[in-house]
Amino acid sequence: MRDSHVTHWMRQVVVLGCCFNLVVVSLGEAAEPQVKPQDSKAKPVQVESKIRIVPLVGTSDKLNIIDSIKVPAGTHEQIAVIEVGSKLIPGMRINTFCLDKAGNLLAACGSGPGEIRVFNPDGKLLETWNVPIAPDAINVDQDGTIYVAGSGKLLKLDDAGKILMTKEAPHAKAVKESNAKLREQVVQQMKARSSTVVNMVPRLEKMIQQIKDKSKMPTEQDKKRILSYERILEQYKQMEQAAKKTKEPTDQEIDAQVESMSKRKLQVSSLSANEKEIFIACSAIQGYGYEVWRTDKNFDNPTVIVKGLRG
Repeated sequence: MRDSHVTHWMRQVVVLGCCFNLVVVSLGEAAEPQVKPQDSKAKPVQVESKIRIVPLVGTSDKLNIIDSIKVPAGTHEQIAVIEVGSKLIPGMRINTFCLDKAGNLLAACGSGPGEIRVFNPDGKLLETWNVPIAPDAINVDQDGTIYVAGSGKLLKLDDAGKILMTKEAPHAKAVKESNAKLREQVVQQMKARSSTVVNMVPRLEKMIQQIKDKSKMPTEQDKKRILSYERILEQYKQMEQAAKKTKEPTDQEIDAQVESMSKRKLQVSSLSANEKEIFIACSAIQGYGYEVWRTDKNFDNPTVIVKGLRG
């Protein structure tokens, strides 16, 4: 599921979130849901496959040959769909969700300002809480306090949805302070794209000539490769001509790109809490990858505790 989120619910079901819906997946023996139950499809057929290890002649390497072996059938199936997105309010897609202490689903929706939509375990909408940010991440600590992150802000809510505290996220301040370096990175990327186009033309011409020089009687495969490379070469020549006509990027174009990159770096991938601290996973301030920040429960004393995460 693209852009999906997952969490366990009452140890009996798993909830998947994607776009405008939450999908409830249950063990086969779980209780019947009260939310839009869907007819169960036939159980997955058991697939058989085996792997035999065959030594390769003259080497120490081994080749895996797949035969048949029994693979267990699936243990869960979809039992319900909870419609979170409203047809009357376009754009309110699910960004993320979590469970509160009572087992209710808290679905964070919207692109700013957003909403937290509260559903009971039966999928009934109980409340809608307005938040002044695009909620990227949400979580609940042991005492039921709710934490929401997004748009460079951190919010603390009580279990009734009242906003108790709003502060700038620690990585947001760092992003703003590094805008000069971010601008330099944007300029380098723009120049790199132009350089790539210019360098590809002679490379493609050389590749085509090498195929032609290989034999006086080119094979059908060679002819197809030449034709393919010539088409690509023509596209790059057109791009090269367009690049020559294009002037250096203006300050407005650079500023727009910097703003776009800053907005991406302000996003929060996940948020969690223990008894004393908050943990925020977000984009790295410089370069690519991700970092993890730690703050206290009042969002003070921020520090980076993990750097260089990928994926």
